[in-house]
Amino acid sequence: MSCIVTTILLVEDDDRERTLIRSALETAGYQVQEARNGTEALHRYRLAPTDLVITIS
Repeated sequence: MSCIVTTILLVEDDDRERTLIRSALETAGYQVQEARNGTEALHRYRLAPTDLVITIS
């Protein structure tokens, strides 16, 4: 039986918040990619699209 892992691109400029949210998502079983801003997020998404993008404002 195979398990599908959802990948998430997390976009947040604050390192502490990004680390906390990433930890929670990974604990819940998600694979998380990070970006510090919109420009970096677009670059990462174009290279490797994810299932979900989360932005924190």
